[in-house]
Amino acid sequence: MAFNFLKKLFGGGSSGRSEGLNKIMEQMQKDIFPNGVSQQKHELEELAGILGVPSSKISGTFSYACSRAFLGNCDKETLVTGIARHKDGLSDEQIDKFAKYVFTKLVKQKSGITEPAFIDAFLNAQGFLTDNYGGIKYDEIPGGYGEFGLSINNPVPVNGIMSSEKYLSRLITSDGLSIKWNRLGSGGADNIDNPIDIYNITDEKGNKRPTIYISPYHPSTSNKAPKGYNIK
Repeated sequence: MAFNFLKKLFGGGSSGRSEGLNKIMEQMQKDIFPNGVSQQKHELEELAGILGVPSSKISGTFSYACSRAFLGNCDKETLVTGIARHKDGLSDEQIDKFAKYVFTKLVKQKSGITEPAFIDAFLNAQGFLTDNYGGIKYDEIPGGYGEFGLSINNPVPVNGIMSSEKYLSRLITSDGLSIKWNRLGSGGADNIDNPIDIYNITDEKGNKRPTIYISPYHPSTSNKAPKGYNIK
C-alpha cells in the first residue's frame, strides 16, 4: 500500500529511471514496514481500533501518512493537513490520534528507543501532548511576566519545535524589515515549564534586533508579536 503511494509521489519516466525509482521505493517500503505485509496489516488494524473505524476506511491514508512521515521534513501540521485532505470523514480528534500514532511509529523505528519518557518528549516537541494549562489556546502563557517574547519569563508559546521557525518566518520588524534568526540554545525560567529556546535576531540590513524567547510546548501557536515586531 505504501508502495503505491510512493509510485504516485515519484511518478513515472523512462524504463531506466523507473527501475531506479522502483528500487528506492522498495527500500523505503522495507524501512517503513521492516517485517513486511504482516506488520503493515497489524499496524493498520491497531490504528483502526484506536480510531474506532473500519481498517478499509483508512488503508490508503495510512499508507500515505507513513510514507510522508518517513520521507522526513514532516511536522505535525504537515501530516495532519495531509491526512485531512484524504477526506475519510475523520474528526479533528481522530486525525490528531492518527498523526500521533504515525509519529510514534516513526520515532520507535528510527531511533530504536521505546522508553515512554523519550517518546513523550518527542511527541511533546511536535505539539501532540496537552500542556499544564489544559490545552487552552492562548497568545501569552498564563503566569508569564515581563516583556512578551523578549523576556525569558514570558516566552512566545508555539505548538512544537517546527512551529518556532514558522512563527519567526511570520515576523517583520516594526519598521517593515524582514528578519533572520539563529538559535543560540535553550534556557529556563522558574515560572515556565520545559526548556525555552533563545533566538538571536538580525534584520535584513544586518542590524541586531531584540532577542526572542520561544516555548515550543503548547497546544497552539501565538498570533501576537513581541514589541518591535509585527506579524505579517
